Amino acid sequence: MNQRWSILKWWGLVIVFCCSYIFAEVVCGICGSEEPKNSKVIDNFLNAQIAYDLGLSHFTGSGVPQDYSEALRLFHKAAELGNIDATYTLGIMYDKGLGVPVNYQEALKWYDKAAYWGNVRAMFDVGHMYYKGKGVPVNYPLALEWYKKAAEKGHEIAQSNLGVMYRGGQGVPVNNIEALQWFLKAAEQGNKIAQYNAGTMYDFGEGGPVNYQEAKKWYLEAAMQGFPYAQFNLGLIYGVGKGVPLNYQKAYIWMSLAAAQGHQQATENMGILTNMMPPEQIAEAQKEAAVLWEKIQKRNEQKQDQ
Repeated sequence: MNQRWSILKWWGLVIVFCCSYIFAEVVCGICGSEEPKNSKVIDNFLNAQIAYDLGLSHFTGSGVPQDYSEALRLFHKAAELGNIDATYTLGIMYDKGLGVPVNYQEALKWYDKAAYWGNVRAMFDVGHMYYKGKGVPVNYPLALEWYKKAAEKGHEIAQSNLGVMYRGGQGVPVNNIEALQWFLKAAEQGNKIAQYNAGTMYDFGEGGPVNYQEAKKWYLEAAMQGFPYAQFNLGLIYGVGKGVPLNYQKAYIWMSLAAAQGHQQATENMGILTNMMPPEQIAEAQKEAAVLWEKIQKRNEQKQDQ
């Protein structure tokens, strides 16, 4: 029995030794006295991450004085070692002139590298550079191509901008059905401009039949984020009774919120509504508008804190 146990223990040690050797051979590249095959890759990765983390500390002023020049130097080092976040941040720094003069060509170079490595925000920014003509001539087809890459990966502003391009025929034939689909994708992620644009398309029957209920739904979503154009259009819906009962009080409430943010036409419409409403109704509408504005402000503050 003891002899059998000894043989089993011996074979167990042999198996453990062989497995350990195979693991070292595969993972570390050990073969005789050679250097590990992956050691340089690992060192580069660690050095790149350290350089990026230090750069980020200087960029944000976290634990050290804010120093964009030092951040730029460290991000360059990290980017040269293949750190994607550093590569993208270099694009931002050259784009915005942080620690270096604004240089759109250099910004595009770094955005392009980060986009090639799969950074979704960089894909959007490359598209935006071509859309705005920053450092390059305006090129709508290329802007569309890069916006689409980012949009397909869920970037809400890229989705919204695609909607604008399909609706306006920028770099592509006008296609309101496609435009509405992209607006809705962004709207469902909470993008207030896309919500407003989706509302206008339903309101005027672009990309499908007129649908005042859907128009009101998306105007309300954007209006509750404080978007004055959506507040104005929501006021119009109640003021003329589009898909809802005529309601001057609700029209006044939404018009007043838009007017408070400088919407000139809303201010003019409030004057018209004032002549059509009794003083007590106006006073009630003003009170409700104040409560609603406070609710909108709190909602947006909570959203920013998330």
